[in-house]
Amino acid sequence: MLIQETLNRSDPYDARVAIALTFERLAPLMSDALVDPVFEFFVVKEALGDRNSQVRRAMLDAATAIIDLHGSKSVAELMKMFEDYLGRSGPSSETADYIKEAVVIVCFTSNLVECLADEIALWSTGATLGCYG
Repeated sequence: MLIQETLNRSDPYDARVAIALTFERLAPLMSDALVDPVFEFFVVKEALGDRNSQVRRAMLDAATAIIDLHGSKSVAELMKMFEDYLGRSGPSSETADYIKEAVVIVCFTSNLVECLADEIALWSTGATLGCYG
């Protein structure tokens, strides 16, 4: 059902950019317990797949900032969420493609990959950092 008065309304993308900037600025103050719910918002609720490129970029910056500060304490949970999203089947969409791209970027440009590499290196010696699992 289309509502006539909403057809010519501009996209309030700037409000969504402000939300992303808020997440980024609050990252240093965020408790580790909030990391998983925030990433549920980014990935499952599709904030990283916004239709506006400025919003997507701001959400990606926020996600990266949170991972850099808190990711080492949530590696197992985050990797499971990312693997589940990347491995799910279903119809492809532009939104899903944007989210998959963002998940790969977050995984490989944040300190999450460093923690995983350190964990793997220590695991081979029988030690562990406790980052993963």
